[in-house]
Amino acid sequence: MGRVFLFCWFCGLGLGLAGKAYSQSLTQSDSLRLSSLLQKADQFMISGDFIQAHSFADEAVAFARQKGLTFHHAAALLKKGEIFLEEDQLDQVETLAKEAHSLGQEMANAELMAKAELLHAQALMYGGQVKESLPVFEQAIEKYFKSHPSEEAALAYNDYGYALGLNGEPEKQINNLIISKEILEQVNPENFAELGVTLNNISIAYYSLRDMPKAIAYALQSIGYREKAGDKAKMALGYCNISQFYRGIDQGKVEEYLSLCAQLAEEAGDQDRMSQAYITSALLYSDQGDREKALEYEQKAMVILQKKGQDPAMISRRFLSMAMHAVALEKDSLTVMNYFNQSLAYNQRNLNKANFRDLYQQLAFYFRSQGRYRQAYDYINLHTLYRDSIIQENTLSNIAELEKKFETEKKDNEILRLLNQDQLKELEIEKQKALLSQNLLEVGRKEQAITLLTQNQELNQLRIQQQNEELLKQGLLATTKEQELALAAKESEIQERQLQESRLFRNLSFLAFGILVLIGYFLFNRYKLQRKLKEQEALLAIRGDIAKDLHDEIGSILTSIKILSEVSAKKMAGTQEPIRPYLHQITAQSVEAQQGMSDIVWAVNPENDKIGDLVVRMREYLVKTLEPKDIQIQLLVEEQVVQKKLTMNQRRDFLMMFKEVINNIAKHAEAKKVSIQLLAKGQDLLFSTKDDGIGFDLSASRSSSGLKNLYSRAKAMGGTCTISSVIGSGTEVQILLPPA
Repeated sequence: MGRVFLFCWFCGLGLGLAGKAYSQSLTQSDSLRLSSLLQKADQFMISGDFIQAHSFADEAVAFARQKGLTFHHAAALLKKGEIFLEEDQLDQVETLAKEAHSLGQEMANAELMAKAELLHAQALMYGGQVKESLPVFEQAIEKYFKSHPSEEAALAYNDYGYALGLNGEPEKQINNLIISKEILEQVNPENFAELGVTLNNISIAYYSLRDMPKAIAYALQSIGYREKAGDKAKMALGYCNISQFYRGIDQGKVEEYLSLCAQLAEEAGDQDRMSQAYITSALLYSDQGDREKALEYEQKAMVILQKKGQDPAMISRRFLSMAMHAVALEKDSLTVMNYFNQSLAYNQRNLNKANFRDLYQQLAFYFRSQGRYRQAYDYINLHTLYRDSIIQENTLSNIAELEKKFETEKKDNEILRLLNQDQLKELEIEKQKALLSQNLLEVGRKEQAITLLTQNQELNQLRIQQQNEELLKQGLLATTKEQELALAAKESEIQERQLQESRLFRNLSFLAFGILVLIGYFLFNRYKLQRKLKEQEALLAIRGDIAKDLHDEIGSILTSIKILSEVSAKKMAGTQEPIRPYLHQITAQSVEAQQGMSDIVWAVNPENDKIGDLVVRMREYLVKTLEPKDIQIQLLVEEQVVQKKLTMNQRRDFLMMFKEVINNIAKHAEAKKVSIQLLAKGQDLLFSTKDDGIGFDLSASRSSSGLKNLYSRAKAMGGTCTISSVIGSGTEVQILLPPA
C-alpha cells in the first residue's frame, strides 16, 4: 500500500494494559502474551512476511476469544485487518473492521469503534470508493480522534487528507495534513518516518495547486526527516518528487535531484524508486526533445516493472509512451506495433478504460500517418466509444450525487416548510391576540412576518421545482448519452461486420485473381505453343514453297539446258550444223537460272523486308530487261510506301508477279515507253504498269500460264489483279495487295 501503519508493538502493549478496564480476568501473563503476539505480527507485516504475520495475529485472536477478552479480541481483529490491508485483500479488511466495530459497540468503547471505522475507511479509499470513504473518516475523527491526539489520530487525519485530495479537494487535504503534522510534533516529535510521510503528502498537495515554492519547501523538510530516520528509499522518493516540481522552472535542479533520486534508490536497492527515477528521467528528456534518451530510460523502467508485474495499468501506459517515442523517432513499423501490442495486452489484464481510450487514440494517429486510413478510422471509433463511456460513468455518478443532494434538500425543505407552517400558525395566533388587545403596531409586525414567511415558503417551493427540472434534465441527458453510446456500439459492430465481409471479399478476390492468373498463364503457354506450331508449319510451308519454286523456276531451265547441251553435242558429232544458237540459248538459260536462284535467296533473306529494298531489286531487273530493248522506263514510288514491310511470302510472290509483267512487256508488247507506279491506296499497296505497245486480245486462248499465275498469286496474297488491253493501244496491269 506504500505506507507504514502505526499499530506498533507498544500499541498492542497499550491495549493490553488498557484492557484491564474491560476484563477483570486479564492477568499479567495474558497481557504479556497478547502484546508479544501482536508485536511479532506487526514486525512480520513490516518485513513483508504476511504468512507469519497472519499466523501470530490468528493466535492472538484465538487466545483472546478463548479467554473471553472482548477488548483484546477486537484489537487482534484490527491487527489482522491491517495485514490484509497491506496485501490489498480489501473485502477481508471490511469484514474484520465490521466485526471489530460490533465488539466495540457491545462494550460501548469509542476507541475501538473509531479504529474500526478508520480501518473501514482505508479499505474503501484504497478500493477506489473515495467518496464513500469520506463520511467514514469524518465519523471516526469526530467521535474519537479529534479529542484524543495520538499517532493513530495523526494517521487518521493524514489518510483523510489523502482521500480529500483524491476527491479533488486540495485545500481541505492540506488542512487535514497540517493537523496530522501538528499532532505528530505534539505526541512524538521523534517519529521522523511518519513526519516525513506527512510532509511529503503536504508537498504533493501544494504541487497539485501549482504552488511550487511551498511544494518544494515541504518536500525538502520531508527529506530532512527521512534522512534522520535513515530511510534512503523514501529519500529517493522525495528527490524524485522535487525533480518533477522543478520541471519548467530550473532544468539544472531537475537534473540534480533526479541524479540524487537514482543514486539513493540504487543504494537502497528499492526497485520502486528506481523505476520511478527512470520514468521521471524519461519525462525530463521528452520535455527536452531528446526522444532517444527518453526511450532508453522508459526501457530501463520497463525491466523493473515487468519483473515485479504488480501494476499492469502502469506497464501498459509505459509501453504506450515507448510506442509514442518510437513513432516520433520514425522507428520501423514492427518495433512500433510491438510496443502498441504490449500496451494493449497488459491493459487487457485490468481493463483500464482511460488506458484503452488513450491507446486507441494513439493507434489512430499512427495509422493515419502511415496512410492506412481504414485502420485509423476503426481505432478512432474505439477511442470515441471508450471516451464517451468514461463521460457517461461520470455523468451517472454526478446524477446520483445530485439525486442524493436533492433528496436531502427536499427533506430539509419539508422540515423547514413544517416549521414555517408552525410559525405561521403561531404568528396568526399572536396576530389575533394583538388585534384583541388593539395593538395595531404589533399586528403590522406580525402581518409582515407572516408575509415574509409566506414568501420564503414560496421561494423554497420554487427552488424545489427548479431542482426537479434540473434533475429531469440531467436524466434526459444521461438517457440521450446512453442511446448515443448504444448507437456508437451498434455502428462499431456493423463496421466490424463490414470489415470482415470486406476482408472475405478481398480474400476471395485475391483467390479469383490468382486462379485467373494461373488460367491466363496456362492459356498464354498454350498460345505460345500453338504459335510456335504455326510458325513451324509456316516454316515448313516456306520450305515447301522454296522447293517448289526451285523445282519450277530452276528445274525446268536446267532441264532445257541439258537438252540443248545434248543437241549441241549431237550436232558437233554429226552434220557439222552451226551450234552457236544452241550455245546462246544455254548461256541465256544459265543466266536466267542464276537470276531465279538469286531472287529466291533474296526473298528468303529477312533483311529485305522493306518495300524500299524491293524497289532496288525492281530497278536492277528493269535495267537488265527493258533498257537493252531501248524501252523508256518511268518508275514512280511514293515516299510513304518505301518504309512499309512485306512478309517473306509477300516479297517472293510480288517479285514473281513483277517479273512476269516486265517479261511479258519485254517479249510481246513491242513498247517504246513503260510507266510503272508503286502507290499507297489507303492501307493497301497498289502496283501498276502501263505500256504503249501493240496490246493483245484478252479473250484469246493461250498456251502459256503467265497471266493465270498473276491472277492466282494476287488472290493467294488476298489481293486482286486487273488487266486491261486494247490492240494497238497498249496494256495496263493493276495489282492491289493488302498490308502485311
